[in-house]
Amino acid sequence: MQALHFEKTGTLDALELRDVAMPVVGEGDVLVKIHAAGINPSDIKNVLGRFPYTTLPRIPGRDFSGVVIEGPSEWKGKAVWGSGKGVGFTRDGAHAEYLAFPVTGLSLKPDSLSFTEAAAVGVPYITAMEALDRSGVSEDEVARERSVAQAKALESGKSAEIAAKMVEGSVQKYLKD
Repeated sequence: MQALHFEKTGTLDALELRDVAMPVVGEGDVLVKIHAAGINPSDIKNVLGRFPYTTLPRIPGRDFSGVVIEGPSEWKGKAVWGSGKGVGFTRDGAHAEYLAFPVTGLSLKPDSLSFTEAAAVGVPYITAMEALDRSGVSEDEVARERSVAQAKALESGKSAEIAAKMVEGSVQKYLKD
């Protein structure tokens, strides 16, 4: 399979597109055929060497979406998305054709999102959720923010639509907790 790969850190020139072995699917993992992968600031900083815990050689990439092709029967053939702390740092990441990923970290891709949109959700979603959790905002304030995000979605098109869906997901989690 093809993947972005780096064997040393310090410069983005270390990234190479190369043929690498298919991921080994361990116990508790699934094999995902990647349809889209996000690029986050942490992916860039990782290649630049800003995370001392990164093990080399490595395939970067935290956020992804795709279809499970190997793993538990209840996941096979399912469209999924995911993100993870160690992915791309201590285990190979999503900037590849295939990814071995812990089944416990998977989420079903909503039908309302394309694969590209779902791959862009991971880190931004976690950031939005953390902001709500730490802010101490009231339920009324959360509802007002959701309305603003939805209004912007109507005005601005698809990108704002994604943001509204992410805020909605964060709001739902906030209200459950």
